[in-house]
Amino acid sequence: MRFFAGLIGVFMALACGLAHAQAYRWVDKDGKVRYGDTPPPGVKAAPMKGISGSPAPPPPPAQGSKDGKGEGSPAAKAPADPAKEFAERQKKAKEDAAKADKERADAETLKKNCDRAQGSLRALESGQRMSTIDAKGERAILDDAARQVQIAETRGEIAKNCK
Repeated sequence: MRFFAGLIGVFMALACGLAHAQAYRWVDKDGKVRYGDTPPPGVKAAPMKGISGSPAPPPPPAQGSKDGKGEGSPAAKAPADPAKEFAERQKKAKEDAAKADKERADAETLKKNCDRAQGSLRALESGQRMSTIDAKGERAILDDAARQVQIAETRGEIAKNCK
């Protein structure tokens, strides 16, 4: 008994889907009024109002209809390949994601360089004794002239990296 109740429920669910299908009204070549969900090509079919009260858009014209837009005309555009369009969208999404990742990494690098340059400038302007290591690996203490050169270079780095 439960099986039949379930079967009836499935049929009712399917019937609900059919109830929302668009119906059309047309007059055939014999002058008889016909109704259906897909009108034959070459007839003027009027969409009937559904449950919602708004008619559905009319069906697209058939390939060989009387409107003069058959297969050879530019208006009869070939349907696009959904798989190809999907692949193109996927490729564009990957490119956009890679571009966003690169921009994010560049911004992060600029921020790190800016922070380092600002820290160096604070240390240089503090007046503490500063030293550098030369090419031989020996420590050399910065005098006032060398300190001013380092300050100018550091300010240039800040101007370049801190925007």
